[in-house]
Amino acid sequence: MNKKYIIEASSIYKEYIDGDAVKVVLNNIDYSQHYGSTCAIIGPSGSGKTTLLHALAGLDTISSGTTLLCGHDLKKIRQQQLSQLHNKKIGFVYQKSHLLPDFNVLENIAMPLLIGGMKSKLAQKQAMQVLTEIKLEQYAYYYPHQLSGGTQQKAAIARASVHKPDIIFADEPTGNLDSVSKELVLNCLFDLNKHNSVALCIVTHDQKVAARADEIVDMSKINS
Repeated sequence: MNKKYIIEASSIYKEYIDGDAVKVVLNNIDYSQHYGSTCAIIGPSGSGKTTLLHALAGLDTISSGTTLLCGHDLKKIRQQQLSQLHNKKIGFVYQKSHLLPDFNVLENIAMPLLIGGMKSKLAQKQAMQVLTEIKLEQYAYYYPHQLSGGTQQKAAIARASVHKPDIIFADEPTGNLDSVSKELVLNCLFDLNKHNSVALCIVTHDQKVAARADEIVDMSKINS
């Protein structure tokens, strides 16, 4: 294991059966990313962007190949260990915020800490600290339906970062947002990278989003 890399993946191959046909989704892809770096995965619809992100994050299994995430071989790790890795080291942001509607913003953000076994009072204190850092503390006791789309996504980023992860995986995090909200959400993500050295792996179809990353991986070029 090279400790410079938060992700080291080699010859990632994934296929599935569609009727009588074998569909190849990922075709022997190599991917590596340094700790504290940012990478954008781009490509047309159907090129395997999200599938690659899920494979790198341990959200989906691969047919063959090797993926090391934070030094752990995802093919050999047990499910309980993988869950602990996700809870302690990894953050996730999706196109939709997936905030729990029956909980306020503060409770939503504290949820990963509570799942990890932290006491409620301490979890909410840490959640409020994160909200303050990203200037959302005034929305702490709002419910998701009371927030704009951009504010919901910023809250989702707060939830993804509350446990101080080593990397955040973001799948089209600005896909549903207007240009102003998109900029606010991107600034929030890249500020985490700049100030907290959180690595970012972002799937996007937006060239302006990709241009902000240290490195761009184009699936149309590497997944043929």
